[in-house]
Amino acid sequence: MHVAGVASIWHATPLFMSETILTERLRLSAPQLDDFDRFYAFWSEEEPDFPTYSPNGLAREVAWARLLRHIGHWTVFGFGPLIVSRINESGMIGEVGMAWFNRGIHEATDAAPEGLWRISYSHRGHGYAQEAMASVLRTADKEWNVERSFAVIDKKNVISQKIANRLGYQPYLESEYKATPVFLLRREKLGSDK
Repeated sequence: MHVAGVASIWHATPLFMSETILTERLRLSAPQLDDFDRFYAFWSEEEPDFPTYSPNGLAREVAWARLLRHIGHWTVFGFGPLIVSRINESGMIGEVGMAWFNRGIHEATDAAPEGLWRISYSHRGHGYAQEAMASVLRTADKEWNVERSFAVIDKKNVISQKIANRLGYQPYLESEYKATPVFLLRREKLGSDK
């Protein structure tokens, strides 16, 4: 299903929906309805390392609902997940950003947005997650007025734990999410005395 028909009935696009952050190698862009094909291709990829997240890829309708949820973050909060692509390439290689998922894991984590990153299996090992999230966090600190964020990381995901640590996330507590043991990590806005 091409979404051109849906896009044509959406007349007003808020200015913040054009959010784009450029890094040395990457373009991070707020999701649009026209991104669905590449968004679905990204989320259709199997996740061999951490199947809890998307064991066999997401079904088309689940990917569509996810895209709409991401667009909704930008509409409601003025920040949200961003699509990662390499500069001068159109394919989606990842997703990074801030989101208020309200997972119900712990009251503290439901009171602040979550930092998130996922790079496609075929593009891991190049430092893209850290490069992209470092830019996201600089923007969150300066422009999005995010005072504190959390990261929810599978205890088996040692690589994401290392990335989180380098990004300034500190251990907060251990819990479970969907029967998977997770670490909850907290990061305060740079310059915050909290």
